[in-house]
Parts: sequence; C-alpha cells; structure tokens
Amino acid sequence: MGADPGAGSMTAAQPDLRGGAQPVATLLAAAAVVAATLPLGRLFAASPWWPTALVSIAVVAGLGLVLRARRIGPTTTALGQLLGVVIVHSVAFGPADRPLGGWVPTWSTVLHWRTLTEQAGRTIMENAAPAPAPVGIAFVISAAVALVAWATDVVAVGSRMPAVAGLPLLTPLLTAVANGSASLAVGDIVPPLLLWGAMLVEQERDWLASWRPDLAGAHRLPARGRRLGAGAALVVAGLVLGLAGAATIPHLPQRYIADGLGRGDLAAGNRVGFSPDTDLLQDLRSGDRTPILTYTSDDAEAPPLRVTVSSAYGEAHWTPRTTTAIPSQSPVLPRPPGLSDQVPRVESHLSVSQTSLGKPYVASPVPVVWGTVVGARWNVDEASGVPVVDVVPRSYDLTYLSLNPTPEFLAAIPPTGRGFRENLVVPAEVRTPRFQAATDAAIGAARTPYEQAVNIQQWLRESGGFSYSLELAPVPTGMSETVAKRTALDRFLETKKGYCVQFATAMVMMARSEGIPARLATGFLPGSLVGSARTVVASDAHAWPELYFEGVGWLRFEPTPSVRSGPVPRYAGGLTPATPTAPTPSALTPTTTVTPTPSAPTDRRDTDTGTDAGALAQESVWTPWLRIAGGLAILLSIVPAAAAAVRARRRARAQDAAAVAEAEWLILAERLADLGLEVPVAATPRQLHARMTDTAVLDRESSDALRRVLLAVEDARYAVPVVVPAAPQASHASGASHASAASNAAPAWEPDLRADARTVLRGAVSLRSGGMRARAVLLPRAGLRALRLPVPTRRSGPGE
Repeated sequence: MGADPGAGSMTAAQPDLRGGAQPVATLLAAAAVVAATLPLGRLFAASPWWPTALVSIAVVAGLGLVLRARRIGPTTTALGQLLGVVIVHSVAFGPADRPLGGWVPTWSTVLHWRTLTEQAGRTIMENAAPAPAPVGIAFVISAAVALVAWATDVVAVGSRMPAVAGLPLLTPLLTAVANGSASLAVGDIVPPLLLWGAMLVEQERDWLASWRPDLAGAHRLPARGRRLGAGAALVVAGLVLGLAGAATIPHLPQRYIADGLGRGDLAAGNRVGFSPDTDLLQDLRSGDRTPILTYTSDDAEAPPLRVTVSSAYGEAHWTPRTTTAIPSQSPVLPRPPGLSDQVPRVESHLSVSQTSLGKPYVASPVPVVWGTVVGARWNVDEASGVPVVDVVPRSYDLTYLSLNPTPEFLAAIPPTGRGFRENLVVPAEVRTPRFQAATDAAIGAARTPYEQAVNIQQWLRESGGFSYSLELAPVPTGMSETVAKRTALDRFLETKKGYCVQFATAMVMMARSEGIPARLATGFLPGSLVGSARTVVASDAHAWPELYFEGVGWLRFEPTPSVRSGPVPRYAGGLTPATPTAPTPSALTPTTTVTPTPSAPTDRRDTDTGTDAGALAQESVWTPWLRIAGGLAILLSIVPAAAAAVRARRRARAQDAAAVAEAEWLILAERLADLGLEVPVAATPRQLHARMTDTAVLDRESSDALRRVLLAVEDARYAVPVVVPAAPQASHASGASHASAASNAAPAWEPDLRADARTVLRGAVSLRSGGMRARAVLLPRAGLRALRLPVPTRRSGPGE
C-alpha cells in the first residue's frame, strides 16, 4: 500500500519557528494593525502620530522578514524588532539635544519620553473626544500602535499563532468604541476582522506547504484546511454581526481611559467653578461666590484674564488647544508670536495671591513676558501664549504687555493667511446662506482686514440688533440633537440672542471667511474691585475672539454687547475721529518696515473665501493620507520594478536563438517559482515536463504551450549547430552576409516562444491562491535577488 504523503510527516505540520520569511503572513499582520488602529483617530482632533506609527509598522515587518529569512530564532527576532521601534521613536520624539540625531537612545531620551507621557496624560484627563493631539499624544499613540504591531507580528508570524493575535488587534478597536461618543462604523470593523481571518487561512496554507507543496496553492484545500477556513469565516462573521448589531443599539454613556477624561476632573478639591470647555453657560449661571482668583494689578484698563485658546470648531463645540510647553523651574519664555518692535507697548504687572484653578491652567492677561510662580513649575506655550503649570501654584507674579497700536497702523496691514491653516477653517456646517448674508451685512464696504474686523465687531455688538441673554431660543420641535448642534450658529444669527460664546464664535467664523486668522479665547472678566484687589468668581467666565495681524500678533476684539463685556479695546474702535491715539504716536509712523509681504489678495471681497476655507479643511484631512498612499505605492513597486529590469536585461543580452530560449526559460522558471512551483532549471526537458506535470495540473492550452517551450529548450541545448559552407571569394561580401544570417536565424518556434511562456504562466496563476498571486507580483525572486534581499523559501516536500 502506498504511503500517504502526509502520514509520515505529522511533525511537519507543527509550527516551525525558523521556517522562513513568511512575507504574506507578515504583510497581512501589518495591514491588520493599520486597519485596527485607524479608529483611534476618532478620539482626537488630529492624527499626528501616523507618520511615525507607519514607519514603526514597516520596521517591525521589515526586520521580521529579514531576520526570519536568515533563520534567526523567534526570541532574537522579537528583540531586534523591539529595538527597531525604540530607535524610530528616539529619532522622532527625542530631546532637542539628542546625540547622533536620536539613533542612539540615551537616558535623556527616556526622561523626555516621560515628560511627553505626562503631557499626554494631562490631555486625556482634561479633554473629551475629540481631544487635542499635542506632541505627547502623538508619542503615546504612535508607541501604542508600534507595540500592537510588534505583538501581532511576534504572535501571529513569529509564533505561528494568528488566532491569539486577535487580542492585540482587538485592543485599539475596544479603546476607540469605549471612549468615543458613538459606535464604530461597520467600515471600521470589517477590514481588520477580514485581515485577521486571512491571517488564519494563511497560517493553514503555510503549514500545508511544509508537507504538501503541491496542494498549498490549490483552490481546493484538504479537509483540514477547509475546516479551518470555515471556522475562520464563522469567527469573523460572528464578530462582524455582533459589532454591527452593537452599532444599531443606543450607545452607552461615554467611558474614559483615565479618571477625568473629558471632564477636567472638576470634582477635585482644588478646582472651583471653571471648566476648560467653551460652553460656559453653567459657569455664567453659577451663584457660587467662592473666589477663583484674587489679584492686584497696576493696569488701569484691567483686561480680561485668558485661560485657554481654541482653534478647532465642530457641532457647536470648541476644542481647547492643548499646550506643548513643558513646565520648568526656570523657563525661557518665547517671544510673543508676530509682535514687531515697532508696536508701542506698556509693561503691566499682575500679582495673584490666591488661585483655585486646577493644573495646568493659569489666568492672566497676555502676552506674558516675565514671571515668578511660587510652588509650581511653569512655562508659556509658544504658539498660543498660554501660561501653564504642573501643579496648582500658591501664588504668582507676571509681567505682560499692553499693546497700543493705532487704528491707522492696523488698517495699513494687508491680509495674512500663510501659516495659519487651522485658524482659517470654516466648517461646512457654518457656511450657510444666512451666515454668508450676515457676513456681507456686517462687513459692508470695508476692504482691509482691520476695517472688516471692526465692522464685524460693531455689527454684532450694536448695529445688528443682537441682545445678550443666557436664555437661548428653544430648539425647533422635532429637530434632532445632532442637527441642533450643527445649526447652532445659524440659529443664533436668526434669533439674534445669546451670550459671549455665540458672539465670539460668530466673529471668529466671519473673520475666517474673509481670510483673517481667528481663534476663540476663554477665561474671565477682570472681576470685582474690593479695595485694591480684584476678586474673580465663576460667573465672571467670558469668551472673546482673537484675530491675528502681521507685525502685531494676536489681538482681542469684543463683539459681546457692552452690558456684559464693557468697552472695546482702544485699538478696536475703528478709523473715526473719536478714536483715542496711543500715548507714543511717534513710534507708529514707520509702518513700511513692519508691513509684511501680502500672502493673499488685498481685496478679499471678490474671492469665495468660504469655499476656500472648506477646501482648506478638505486638504488638511486628505493630504496626509494621499501622501501615505503614494509612499506605500512607491515602496510596493520597488521589487517588481527591479524584477522587470532584470528580465529586460536578460532578453537584451540574448544574441542568438539558443540564448533567447534559455533566457525565456529562466524567466518562466523564476516566475513559476514565485507561484510556489519550484522548477530545477538545470534538469533535462523530459525531467522538466514530468516535474511540471506532477506539480501543476495545467489545462489543455497551457499544457500544450509548456510542451512547446520545453521542446524549444531541448532544441536550444542539444540541436547540432548548422555549419554554413564558405562562399566563393568573388562574392565574399554577400556570402558573409548570408552566413551571418544563417548562423543567427531563429528556429521556427522562436517568435512564439514568449507567447507560449505567457500561456503557461497564465495557466499556473489560475491554479494559485490570491495570496500567492499577490506575493508573486509584489515580491518576485528576480527583484529580491537584484536588491540583495532575502528570498522567501518553503520547506521541501517529499521528493524534492
């Protein structure tokens, strides 16, 4: 009785942890990690971690391929991959003084990572999804994605246990659904599960190839393979149905990774009455007279005290910007952004004796240029100018600048848009016909950015018919909560009733639609004066817009009616005879030296700026993904391009019929080997035919083409060369020509040889699985050898 080919090879079906590069399994694992971690982007306003995360995934996959191809043990391979991830993050997120560009991690790198992790922890504790994404978040999420990629590769590929790899792949999905405000879409769930199922099937094919290579690429697997494939399909289908069903069930209350996420931990004992959220209604209605801040100042105008700034807006919600500043005992404060020396200013001082604001918040006028903080480390964020602390300070003294540019000075500044992408975006929910009509009515005939800003402020504050009220108009009957949020600004412009957040939001969006960088600031009004000190309570919370002017920086405007906000800043009064002038007018004359080069047309009224802002938002969303897709396409094309170059070079070097036949056969043999059909190119044609007949069940057309190719190879190798007799001397030239033509004449089969080879290849491709086809296209052996890369191999079966 003949022995079963697999009967004596039962041990071969066990995982061989040194069994080759396994490129398909490696690529499937990497793709599954990308698909599983994509939903994490829903938790944050931006996704700055992806460049480093994708490089880390590629490093894990690449090192795994190389080390496994060289038969390195799984433990050493895993450690090498982990070291690669550490180096990638050292280069991307190392300290400023990192040696050798971060390629050699040091103790200072570890300390810097700890600081970034603490920053990420504060962001998670203090913001609801979508939370800001400072560099600390980018580091933590990138490192988490890299660890998921490492764990998945080690378990699924290195240890041959793809079923267990479902655990690390499930972690980011659960994190996203547990911390988001809505269920995941089916499109977020299906791709990683399908890729995980493909990993299970690929594992079975790889095991099968270790003892039956003739069946490994066939469409129909043996019973064991069919059972595993069916089981994988059932698992994936069950998970898809379960998660898709969960999407139709009302979402449970939002859960948080850490205590306080999205709530600012406002129940903590050291926090009183102020939330970083820009919806200040609860604070404004508060009757709590507990002091949040007690301070003295030598500034007679007593400006508002800023706490946060926000640039991202959506569904009636502003997301506060998270600082990237790292608190220090002796911080080096940044220069106020955009401020030139030609702008007159007065130094003023603020001395806070008591504060109940929790970390990292510090209430102060801006811009801060010097200070002393008792009981805490502190710093000032370079982009926003917001001071931050690591713990609640006992007291602090700050020096800030009171800027006094004249209206004439500001009116001479042309439009500024370069470098302010996030502060120019007008969301689609805002760009309604009512909003555009209101913007046109507010701006009137104003042409310069300053004149437009003053007119918007005046229209909202006085001439537009708006009134200040904490009681907003009720939402129309039948309108859903989602629609109500998206139409909040439009309904404010219709009802003309609201409080500071609505007025400030309207001015920010109107200014942005005209190409003026704008953002929203939140904090407190100056508070009540009791003796020589001022006391701030919860109901003093306030919001206002800040607009950017080149050469001056960010300036506060006040569109909220004066019944609440008091007078407008002196510089915001407009070009009228009654406009007060600054105390040092002589410094205002050299406007030519501070006027920047225009980066946009001066006349903004003739451009569809609302549409431009929308396109800007679209570009900011899709551009990184297009770049990533382009980069991946280039990487995937390198090996196939190298293989194509090798084949073209072989054909070009073939100068006679025999060389052409050998070149075409060598190319065909390599491409068949790419499909898992190992062909010994040095065998005789009869051996070749027997080998191919046993290994691949070709159709009639492909089998006939294979026979013709092998006959051509036999003819090229063993045919007796034709000797052409010498021609008479008289016709030497023509005879030589005929002899040359005869010696290089192609046999009758040569014109069809390449076509027959293509027919054989098509027949072989039709017998192989999708994974093998993809591997043959993306990782051809000719290209791998040309690039000096390891060539994936399979264990030989019986008789090989």
